[in-house]
Amino acid sequence: MEKTTIASVRTLFIILMVFAVACGGTAFAKKKKARNEDPEDGKFPITEVDALSVTVSVAKDGNLHKTYRITGNTAVTIDGVPVAARDLRAGMVASIDVAEDKTSALSINAGDRKKDRHKR
Repeated sequence: MEKTTIASVRTLFIILMVFAVACGGTAFAKKKKARNEDPEDGKFPITEVDALSVTVSVAKDGNLHKTYRITGNTAVTIDGVPVAARDLRAGMVASIDVAEDKTSALSINAGDRKKDRHKR
């Protein structure tokens, strides 16, 4: 009888330890800062542009950037007016439709950051 009780207590102790580690481990996990990867208005600040790509800031703090390839099929507009990709400038804000490959821009609609602020 005593062996059964010791085995039961040992099993219960192991179960409680596993539960405590599983629950307690999440309490010590670092909290991730909330990132603004999908802003309400869908506009991201352009940080860099060259002939083949556009880089936008996708975090509120400006520390996370994504770069998208500009192809011959990428439709580029500024305030709805068709333009060449070379007309894009750092400091503008842009909404970007991304291709299935997640690296190419299908379309980029940019605008002046100052004008965009007044719309709100």
